[in-house]
Amino acid sequence: MDSALNFASFFLEFRKNSQKFIVSQILSTISWFSRIGKYP
Repeated sequence: MDSALNFASFFLEFRKNSQKFIVSQILSTISWFSRIGKYP
């Protein structure tokens, strides 16, 4: 039971971090595209 709880908390933490990572990737891609659009 304890290992299952540890795995669940690890999985939740991992999902939170991966969501942050995906959001930052999307934001950097958007800024990259806007820079290319400004300076062709």
